[in-house]
Amino acid sequence: MRGFVYRFLGDTKGPLVAFDSARISLGIALSVLGRKQDAIRTMRRTAQIMSLFADGVDGAYPFIALAQSHTLTGDQASALDQITSLLEMPAYKLLTVRLLRLDPIHDGLRNQLAI
Repeated sequence: MRGFVYRFLGDTKGPLVAFDSARISLGIALSVLGRKQDAIRTMRRTAQIMSLFADGVDGAYPFIALAQSHTLTGDQASALDQITSLLEMPAYKLLTVRLLRLDPIHDGLRNQLAI
């Protein structure tokens, strides 16, 4: 809905980000439903699109969601690779070691992560 509002106000960037945020929600839902290939494909595409329009901090969000999808679908190696890369990025507001400790999605990774 927010994407339509941006569009009607003449904003060209807002609708893309709003609709791609909805795509992130779809990717997480597909992950929870066990539709791994659909989830990861959706999340990767969203990360590509959103990173083109967002800054260095907000642009990290789809990549964080991709790591969550990897975790939710049981691909711990890919989740760890994604998280390790994210911790090196300026995503400090969205992903920190402290947040990883609290996020129940990543419970299964805690022993493998140095957190």
